[in-house]
Amino acid sequence: MYKYFLRREVSDRFIGNSSAFFWLLFQPIATLAVYYLVFGMIFKARVPDLPSELFVVYLSAGLWPWMAFSESVLSAAQLIINKKDLIGKVKVDLKVLLVSHVLVSFALHFIGLIAVTIILILLGLVEINWMLLILPIPMLTLFFLTLTLSFIFSALQVFNRDIKNILYAVFPLWFFLTPIIYDDGLLPDNLHGFLSYNPIFWVIESTQSIMLSTNSVPWTSLGILSVMVFVLLYFSIRFFDKLSTVFDDYL
Repeated sequence: MYKYFLRREVSDRFIGNSSAFFWLLFQPIATLAVYYLVFGMIFKARVPDLPSELFVVYLSAGLWPWMAFSESVLSAAQLIINKKDLIGKVKVDLKVLLVSHVLVSFALHFIGLIAVTIILILLGLVEINWMLLILPIPMLTLFFLTLTLSFIFSALQVFNRDIKNILYAVFPLWFFLTPIIYDDGLLPDNLHGFLSYNPIFWVIESTQSIMLSTNSVPWTSLGILSVMVFVLLYFSIRFFDKLSTVFDDYL
C-alpha cells in the first residue's frame, strides 16, 4: 500500500507537468537568492568568525531544512480534508496516506538540499569531507518531528478548520525565532534562553555545522531531541488513531 501511495504522490506532482522538477529546484534557489540579497547584501547579516562569503552556506544549511519541515507540516495538516472524496470512496489506512505525503514532500526538499550543496561545492564554498555523509542524520530527526506534528495537526484540522489559519500565523514567527538568517548570538538575552526549547534550532545548528565543517555538531542535544521525537511520534499515532474513528462524521 505504501508503494501505491508513494507513486501516487510523485505522479500527482510530476505527471502532466513537464516543468515540475525544474520548479521544485528553482523555487528554493530563488527563495535563497532573495534572502541572501535582503539579509546578506542589504542588511549585511553576518555570523561572527565566519567569512562573509560563507554566509550563503550558513543560510542554505538552515533554509532548506526549514522549508522541508514547514511546507510538509502545512500541507499535511490539510491532507485529510483535501482527500475526503477519496477517503469516502475507498477504505484506506489514513496513516499510510499521511506518511506517504510527508515522505515525498520531505524527500523532494532533501534532494533540493543535496543539489544546492553540490552547487556550493563546485563554487568552492563547501569543502568535500566526511562530515557531509552525516547530513542525513539531523534531517532524519527532522523528518520524524515533521511526521509527528503532521499526525497531530491533520487530525485536529478535521474537527477545527481554523487550525490551518493558526499554523499559517505561527510558522512565520517560528521561522524568525530560529537562527536561520542570523546568528543566535544576536538574540536578546530574554529570548536566547528559549532556543534550547526550540527543536528546529538543534537540527539547523547541526546542518549548519556539517556544511560549514565546524566540528561543533550538538550531538548530545540532537540525541535527546531524537529520543523525545520518537516518544512523541508514538503518542501522536495513538492520538491520530483515536480521532480517526470519527473522521467520517466531520468530513
